[in-house]
Amino acid sequence: MEDLERSTAESEKWDIGVKDTLLQLLNKKTLQSKLSDLEGRSRHNNIQIYGVSENAEGSSMPRFIENLIKTELWDLLELNQGDDLGIERAHRALTPRPPAGMPPRSIVVGFLQFTTKEKILHAAWKKKILVEEKRVYFDHDYAEEVQQKRKEYTPIKRMLRDKQICFQTPLTKVHVHLDSGTVIYNKVFEAAEDLTKRGIVVGPIQPSKTAGVTEEDITVLLPLSVSRKRRGGKSPDFRQDVWET
Repeated sequence: MEDLERSTAESEKWDIGVKDTLLQLLNKKTLQSKLSDLEGRSRHNNIQIYGVSENAEGSSMPRFIENLIKTELWDLLELNQGDDLGIERAHRALTPRPPAGMPPRSIVVGFLQFTTKEKILHAAWKKKILVEEKRVYFDHDYAEEVQQKRKEYTPIKRMLRDKQICFQTPLTKVHVHLDSGTVIYNKVFEAAEDLTKRGIVVGPIQPSKTAGVTEEDITVLLPLSVSRKRRGGKSPDFRQDVWET
């Protein structure tokens, strides 16, 4: 009877440990989601410009961006020459300067008005823009988590361009405009599998590094003292049980 009570008590401790751990992991995931959403909102009025050579901006990045927009996009924006673009800030991406021969850092531009940002972005998508005889690209300033997920689509987008198939990539989805109609894919592996079945063979897909649950998370969060008996009479550490279950 005492053995049964002891076994029941140990089992209850184990269950409590599992529940506490799962709650902590769930809270961590929820917090990460909220932080990503907050980051996305903070970038709401921003654009990123890719392909501008390092030092092309000279001594003033805001002045360089304003001149670039007025030179290349002013007619498409339907603004008066004296209108203010409302550039709040403009700077290179906050990453180390790349070595010679590597792609330049992107330029982040923040506007006071969301409507101005949208007008500039859509105008830039309609025109081939060159800086120092090199093409540059304008895009949204996505949150880091979204950027990582969008990078997964790179081999798919490359293949679609090679086959001259139109597509769009809003946030973490891809819309592929086929002769049979538009197909929307929510995940990169879903897109790769279906396109391959349609005869559009896609190269290897590299999943992004997501903030999933790791063994280190379990090791840190699970209590050391909680354990349960296994068949055979041994009572290993609770955390080991979790990973072997």
